[in-house]
Amino acid sequence: MRPLPCLPLSMRLHPRRSARAGSIACAVRRPRQRRRRLRPILMTAIATIFALLPMALGLTGSGGFISQPLAVVVIGGLISSTLLTLVLVPTLYTMIESAKERRRARRAGIPAQPADPDPLPELNEVPA
Repeated sequence: MRPLPCLPLSMRLHPRRSARAGSIACAVRRPRQRRRRLRPILMTAIATIFALLPMALGLTGSGGFISQPLAVVVIGGLISSTLLTLVLVPTLYTMIESAKERRRARRAGIPAQPADPDPLPELNEVPA
């Protein structure tokens, strides 16, 4: 059984549509969805990092012996978690889902087909 393609929000809200149509697989596969996810994640991480830079550099005044190492740790955690969110999680999800699809196809006796990276390319176009 082939999963439903990624559908626009208006079609996903219809009660007869599959819950899989709005899954994370759609967000991982479609370039427009990736860009839409990227912006708020990066904006939040960068704003927090720049807000903590004065504290990490020891420019905040008193209490530097506690706040400076804390700020450095928080900045490092933000950088690593942002990279994990943007790179590792979608990659692992795609690998696991493609392995599941290959396993289902083998059990059903269907020859393996390469996955279509963007099943509905016309939905990715921005209206003029």
